[in-house]
Amino acid sequence: MTVVAVIPARGGSKGLPRKNLRLLAGVPLIVHAVRQAKAARSVDRVIVTTDDEEIASVAREVGAEVPFIRPAKFATDTATDLDVFRHLLGYLRDHEGVLPDILVQVRTTSPVRRPAVIDLAIAKLRACPEADSVRSVSLAKETPYKMWYVGADGAAAPVIREHALRDWYDQPRQTLPDVFVQDGMVDVLRPTTVLDKDSMAGDVVLGLLHPEVAVDIDDLSALLRAEEALSRASRGDPSPPIGILQGRLTPSWNGELQCHPRDKWAQEFDSAASIGLDHIELLLERDPDPDNPLLSPAGRAALRRESERTGVATSTASIDFVLDHDLAESATVEYLCSLAPALSEVGCSIAVLPMFEASAGIGIDPTGYVRQLRRVADVYRRHGVRVCVESLLPADKVYELLGRVAHDNVGICYDVGNATAAGYDTVAEARLLGPAIQHVHVKDKTQNGANVRLGTGVAAIADTLAELVGQGCRCAFTLETPRGDDPIAAAARQTAFTRSSFGRIREETYS
Repeated sequence: MTVVAVIPARGGSKGLPRKNLRLLAGVPLIVHAVRQAKAARSVDRVIVTTDDEEIASVAREVGAEVPFIRPAKFATDTATDLDVFRHLLGYLRDHEGVLPDILVQVRTTSPVRRPAVIDLAIAKLRACPEADSVRSVSLAKETPYKMWYVGADGAAAPVIREHALRDWYDQPRQTLPDVFVQDGMVDVLRPTTVLDKDSMAGDVVLGLLHPEVAVDIDDLSALLRAEEALSRASRGDPSPPIGILQGRLTPSWNGELQCHPRDKWAQEFDSAASIGLDHIELLLERDPDPDNPLLSPAGRAALRRESERTGVATSTASIDFVLDHDLAESATVEYLCSLAPALSEVGCSIAVLPMFEASAGIGIDPTGYVRQLRRVADVYRRHGVRVCVESLLPADKVYELLGRVAHDNVGICYDVGNATAAGYDTVAEARLLGPAIQHVHVKDKTQNGANVRLGTGVAAIADTLAELVGQGCRCAFTLETPRGDDPIAAAARQTAFTRSSFGRIREETYS
């Protein structure tokens, strides 16, 4: 199945003269688009259609095909994408005698785009034969449910004409349906959509939800925003903070791998410091123990003292409460919100919500969960705590879930071991999720899902960590490894393994 990426790039532009040759991070916009299209693994050819010889020359220098100079009538201010694509397909049919199976529109004006997103959009169209196209969309900043047409006579009529609610335009925005706007990051379509349906969209259109920063460059201010976004999307940290989950440095009191250390929690700080760990990830159990130090003022004061004394941070927390209490329930949300001041008080900046078991419904019908997540994220942001969702869903589903939530205080906690046990390709998942991953749980597993020492299971740990760094992830890593007979010795080995893996990544990155 042949996939052709098409980059329209005309020479004229009124808003930003010579826009397609403008430099962004020292590179012309046309070059960003060509490089991104060529780096997409599903793309077979990259064709630039332009009316401008200079743009054509620059595009050819970086490996794009420019088989023709676009006629002037298809390069005016009023020429449409449909005109440009119809002309391109006519050229390919007449000169090559064959048409591609899939077309990808890669706009130069949306340069903050990762190749993995292009691949995801192509895969989405391939998986749905009845679809005519896929369009990337982002949550609209303004809702059309509160918009009005105003006629020449001054009469106003709502843009949305029907809704179940009476006077919906006066309802709180939170009660209205989410609406998404096309953002131009990537469009994928079939040639038949253009030739037979005379459309760039067709009848069956799939939306690609995503958490990326979508910038459409049409003036100088947008160019500056794109520059800022690209600067944030630099390489990741090859020397990240490494910690361990609370309870893994002492013997289990109940025989469970995941359990709070109870009255031995303080001694774990000394053990962590002796190993050279940067943080202990606090654990709030499924059924919280009232004696958990996180839940009382005296306990939190003690946590701070131990952290300051040993230099071991309490910067992350795993809120296992949602494993037994569905996030879709209001009572669960209220409890989570009540934890925000306590988390902030002990210096926690990441709260992991494992969205499986009781909260697994997020993968079936995310609608109710999205609004609840936004509520929690709003409260946590006021306390300086970021929400990271951990899920057993495949990466493409998690990615689109994050796009649906569309909240800048919600990211992903990626669990290398759990993803491996689910049969996912963790390197490919890291490539797609990229900077959306804002916390990582590190563990190794066997084919049957048992937790084992790092490097002795089937998880591609080193390659996954390298991909995360390459995709710009800058976050903390928490070990969730088995204790063995000697928890401290086992943790020391796992820490050494992880630091050694990052050491090799540093050597490859800076050699």
